Amino acid sequence: MRCGNDIIQSGGRSGPGKYEVLKKCGEPAFRQGNTWVYDEGDDHRKVFIFNSSGLLTSIRDAGR
Repeated sequence: MRCGNDIIQSGGRSGPGKYEVLKKCGEPAFRQGNTWVYDEGDDHRKVFIFNSSGLLTSIRDAGR
């Protein structure tokens, strides 16, 4: 996912942490535990899933 000039990619054990995602993408529209949702406009959302260590493990598309 593109966040400004940066690209955020999931990577399991080597993915970015929550702090890096916040720094590059800003505050999510919604947070529930290790699931963060970012609005992309035009009724599109990206769902970020973090593991228990706070590393980004997956990004998926979600409509409204």
